[in-house]
Amino acid sequence: GSRSKPTLNGMITFFDEATGNRDSVYYILYGNPSATAPSYRTDLKVSGTGPAWTVENGKLTVSLHSSGQIASIVLKSNPANPIVHTERGVVHWNPGVFVPTIFWAHAWDWDPPETCEIEQGPIFVEIRRSGVFPKIPDVHLSVTYRFFTGRSYVESGTMLRIIDDIGVVALRNDQLVFDEGLFSHVAWEDEGSTMVKRLADYPPINKHGDVLRLSATAPFVSLFDPAKGIGAATIRLHMTATGPMGDPPVLFDNATYISNGHLQYWFRPLVYFHVDWSRQQLITVPKGSVYSERNLYLFYTPGKEAVPG
Repeated sequence: GSRSKPTLNGMITFFDEATGNRDSVYYILYGNPSATAPSYRTDLKVSGTGPAWTVENGKLTVSLHSSGQIASIVLKSNPANPIVHTERGVVHWNPGVFVPTIFWAHAWDWDPPETCEIEQGPIFVEIRRSGVFPKIPDVHLSVTYRFFTGRSYVESGTMLRIIDDIGVVALRNDQLVFDEGLFSHVAWEDEGSTMVKRLADYPPINKHGDVLRLSATAPFVSLFDPAKGIGAATIRLHMTATGPMGDPPVLFDNATYISNGHLQYWFRPLVYFHVDWSRQQLITVPKGSVYSERNLYLFYTPGKEAVPG
């Protein structure tokens, strides 16, 4: 009946100011026809031509690739040491899908994406992109970025939708790629404890430079260099995977890899035949499968306490 009809629809975004893990109560007041729109102070700026915009706030400047993917990051507190991947000119590679007889496609292969929208406000700038992968139209991809006022992270939301049955060697996500030697240390959370190690202590185990294989649900992974004063991290917020009609999803070697070779990077495979295996072997991902996740990509200056001892 009439009592079940919503009186308002919408989305409200605000920062939780609670300290630590304490609870807070927030009230939403509405129904005042005389209310005036508030005026929020903001340090967000957008320049350039989309999708290769440059978005900045008081903490950092993020340049986007012609695909709209994150290309480079400069911390305003440390402009002499940009966080980059020079060879390809793009830091955020995945989601990606690898079909050996066709193509190894990454989100940065969009040039440009089929759909690209931007929405600007004082709290955040949101950029939404979507389309099928180049040369692999069986997989549809959506990527949404949010850049916030006064924050040194980018929220990334992605969705992979399988349009038709497809055989793949790899279906990967959550990958940032950096120049060789840019970072000296790696950190991650393991069963509630933070692990901090020198990358030099882990020799590569294959030609791709893989050095560590961690849980797919590791809450965060970080590469950093205390001498340069730069660090990058993924903070995992949410991941879902479902097969067609709600069936269990196809997942194979769903883990977290850290690599330190010609490139430095991490990634989380959804389906992954190891690089030393025959690439004639494929795993079929059925039509109707959906993989989605939300991560915060944090760029920061590591403190002196970042390295034990």
